[in-house]
Amino acid sequence: FVIQISVAVPLLTAFLATNYLLAIRYRWEVRRLERLRRLAFFAIAIFSSLTAIIPLIVGGYANAGPVWCWVTEQPPLLRFVLFYGPLWACICYTVFV
Repeated sequence: FVIQISVAVPLLTAFLATNYLLAIRYRWEVRRLERLRRLAFFAIAIFSSLTAIIPLIVGGYANAGPVWCWVTEQPPLLRFVLFYGPLWACICYTVFV
């Protein structure tokens, strides 16, 4: 469950890239960036919590070793949509921003 919430880390990295882009290139004011920051942190917390709660609701967690659990491979789309999809989307976004 906690490992799944870690999807917030690449989301925060992508947001930081956006924040720097808006501050440096487009010269957004600090007040505007602070409002965006609050909204982004709230949205990221909600999204990462949902990606951890959805497998819990549909029974999508299974043992991945002796001390932790992970999203199962069945259905195969669940792991991709809830973990690898957001991860790779953030990586691509951060590289090309």
